[in-house]
Amino acid sequence: MKTYDAGALLLTLQGLAEREMRIALLREFLLLASAEQAARLLTELVRCSLVGYPPGEDGLLAFVPCMIDLRNEPQAYARIAEIYAFAKAEPVRPTPAPQLEEHAELSAAPDELAQAEHEPISAWSLDEDLRLAELSRELEVPIRLPEPPRAIEELEPQQRLVEQRIAPTPSSAPIAPRDAEALLQRWLGYLLVEPPSARKPPLRMHHFAPKWDRPLSLGERKALAVGSNRLALEKLLYDLDPSVVAKLCANPRVLEQDILLVATRRPNTPTILDELARSHWLSRYAVRHALALNPFSRSSLVLRILPLLHEQDLHAFCYATQTHPIVQDAARDLAALRDLLCRPAEGGTS
Repeated sequence: MKTYDAGALLLTLQGLAEREMRIALLREFLLLASAEQAARLLTELVRCSLVGYPPGEDGLLAFVPCMIDLRNEPQAYARIAEIYAFAKAEPVRPTPAPQLEEHAELSAAPDELAQAEHEPISAWSLDEDLRLAELSRELEVPIRLPEPPRAIEELEPQQRLVEQRIAPTPSSAPIAPRDAEALLQRWLGYLLVEPPSARKPPLRMHHFAPKWDRPLSLGERKALAVGSNRLALEKLLYDLDPSVVAKLCANPRVLEQDILLVATRRPNTPTILDELARSHWLSRYAVRHALALNPFSRSSLVLRILPLLHEQDLHAFCYATQTHPIVQDAARDLAALRDLLCRPAEGGTS
């Protein structure tokens, strides 16, 4: 019987250059490995990505399309629920923080996994069942928030009142060393939940479809999407069928500016933005940053992109108003986690 080890897979991913191979290995590991090993793998990918060690970024870039493919598979849903239940019940690291008695109800319930096979993946979301934000508040882990972009004292009196109302207040409580592991464990939950998008697409999206001289079938539009006609490619950038967008993403004649046009378009649909995230264009920083900023992207996609963003862009998400509330909470946790992991050791030389 084949054994699955998170450390061995990390070494394998570090030596792989093929993106599709990394996705296939991650898919197999998530479906067949134990919940403990899967949790350790995801935790180490987040840690390596934040500190800049391989294969953190490459592993998360493969994890995003892997989770998109697994979203609607019943057996994959049961496995993800099992990994999440393990993360709630057991610490990921071998030296856990002491558990408080009043949090005993946070352990995994047997009926939660029993209902997983009969519920759609969309039902297993933050707002309906798991309520990860409430879990974070009950854990009472002190988080240090990033400072606002400008000091309130430097603003005009009227603007100062507005900033004081909308700007979150940073916590003055010190962060204990063990809180880095607590934040990593919580971030494992952020990677697995499926909260809804910040905004829903309008009902009449067909009004935004491109206009042709004559009605074109889906097959004809797919054929044009793999062709070299520049005028047709520019029109197809506004197509509303995800399969056409997938063909466009694989066309070598499509430029990064074209993909950014699709990623930044509003209104949009989550299925079209998912196709951009499944393609090789996700490795371009501008594309994944645009996907994270689009309020029509699935919040689960934005959560999985957050560890791949630069520090200044991550801090901007702490105060973003057009994103799901869980994205703001996750950005604050991730900013505090990055500060803990990258903080120099006490007594060391700078």
